[in-house]
Amino acid sequence: ETYPTFFMPAPSTTTTESSPLVVEFGSSSWALANEHDSADHDHDKNENQQRPSNDKNGKENGMKLAAISRALILMTALLVVTAVAAMRITDGAQQSSSSSSSDNKDNHSDNSTLPLLQASRPENEKDTNVDDIFEQLVWKTTCPDSPYDFVGVLKFCDGPDSTPNDPKFGYRLDSQDPCGRAGLNPLLRLQPGYRYLLRLENESKNETTNIHTHGVHADGSGNADDIDRIVTPGNYLLYNWTIPRDHPDGSFWYHAHYHTSTKKHVNGGAYGVLLVDRRPEDSDSDNGRPEFLDQRERFLLLATHHPDKHTSYHRANGMVQATLSFSAHQWVRLRVIMADSTAKVRDLRLDPAVCQAHVLAYDGVWRSTVPAPQSRSVYSVTGANRLDLAIRCNASSGVWYAVDSINEGEPLVELNVTQQGDVVASRSNHQAAEGSIEPWKPQRPLYLQSLLPRDGCYDTTPNPTITTNSSATHFNITMTSVALNGISFSAATPLTTFEMDYSPHSFHEWSIVNTSNHPFHLHTYWMQVVSPGGCGYIYEEGEWYDTISKPTEMDGTPCVVRFRMNDIGGRILMHCHTLGHEDAGTMGWVMVTGGPPPGLDRIEQEPISSLGLSLEEHLSCASSNRPP
Repeated sequence: ETYPTFFMPAPSTTTTESSPLVVEFGSSSWALANEHDSADHDHDKNENQQRPSNDKNGKENGMKLAAISRALILMTALLVVTAVAAMRITDGAQQSSSSSSSDNKDNHSDNSTLPLLQASRPENEKDTNVDDIFEQLVWKTTCPDSPYDFVGVLKFCDGPDSTPNDPKFGYRLDSQDPCGRAGLNPLLRLQPGYRYLLRLENESKNETTNIHTHGVHADGSGNADDIDRIVTPGNYLLYNWTIPRDHPDGSFWYHAHYHTSTKKHVNGGAYGVLLVDRRPEDSDSDNGRPEFLDQRERFLLLATHHPDKHTSYHRANGMVQATLSFSAHQWVRLRVIMADSTAKVRDLRLDPAVCQAHVLAYDGVWRSTVPAPQSRSVYSVTGANRLDLAIRCNASSGVWYAVDSINEGEPLVELNVTQQGDVVASRSNHQAAEGSIEPWKPQRPLYLQSLLPRDGCYDTTPNPTITTNSSATHFNITMTSVALNGISFSAATPLTTFEMDYSPHSFHEWSIVNTSNHPFHLHTYWMQVVSPGGCGYIYEEGEWYDTISKPTEMDGTPCVVRFRMNDIGGRILMHCHTLGHEDAGTMGWVMVTGGPPPGLDRIEQEPISSLGLSLEEHLSCASSNRPP
């Protein structure tokens, strides 16, 4: 049997001269012969193969015979080995029960003919698959006199299987690493209130590039998230990512954003997952936050590649078919990140007879009330959105991802749901070990507090917000395949200019038209949907998004959104996230004047071999390397 990689850690072993080897997996143990005997799995090895032995008293030969016998039994009578293994598990469990956590039951392999082997983890460690999927950039701590808190290096590179007709790209942490790791680029983790210096090195042969933090509340000017800053081959570019202290913790992504090459780079694999994590000291600040949000999570990166105009295929966590494993009848936070250069609307579908799925967050922002009260089996998303779901399943099933998806054919993702104890799977029964999730209203910064009118006045719950004497700045946007408001992109000319308004009673109200084939993405700020009933069946009224694509049948009516521009000024970018259209000109920006300055002086690219401004001067006194 082959177990999923992320549920088979290197086992801890204990052995004595007089006792059998015990291989521990969480709260279960499996007693084997006093030999690393892998006859259960290595079927290509001769069972009578001689092995070296230092045991002069004959014990070793006895162990060999026992191992051979066990292997024969395994191959001839699966029922017998199940019974034998169950007895071994009982013995091992007695040895390890004192150190096992009840959480260790959350994540193990489901196999009907072999004992359940559980991945061992410390009592307070989060049950997550993120480290099994992504390599993580480890930020380095800076000197006390540095303007930054942490620094790191990310390298843009050419993919190993790149061809002129189908170019591939990616990122890596070290020049010796494979580029892109089969579509799984390094994971970037940030925390609110810290300043990060990222050195982006361009190791490609011919490509000019840059990087965009999609969905993050970051400055679009200076050295933060300005797409006009570029780095050519053989050079590096420094980025200053200062994350506001009140930034929500959520799921985001990063990708290349060099105008005229954005589609080529993203379609070729130049994207990755970016997370803003809650700081440990904030763990008690949100009263009522469901515990499972910080205890059990599964990541799912759904990427779509287009080798040519008529062909496309999906990858889930870099694989043709991914497997997510978790325990039955327990809530799990499923963090779904889409990456598609066309941003096409597709259905994410689960089997409602097996799984419940409630929305937790859209585009990195917690829903106004977590979770959504109603479970749904189908969620429509663009290839630029993120979707966090609370899922609970009572049996193994799948996740389908396609245009107008129906549960036919093989799912893109297998859900390997294992049973606990004597709980029996039932497709018609959602009786659970965990009950319903108590509603939670997350705390929000001013720029995410509700602007939704209710009954002629403005909602004041759960966050203080605007009053009836509030004023709106109106702006209309029409999308085409080559222009915004009839204007093709110009880096020198804004669509319009706004004055920064710090009043909590002021807001912007934008009406956006023709987004079904032109998903509208706004940098820096999220948008709250205020169209009555929402923007079609995809976007909820009152919730916040950074990318919006209304259904085709509603293209004649605008999607109306509201947001405050009251803490970040300068250049605010917007564009169609069908990236071929963005490259062709469907991109623009507005200038917000009167806001805070962008911070540090703008830094341009330098040669990688340069002795100019680099990371070393920020690290000369660093005493530790750690993720923040």
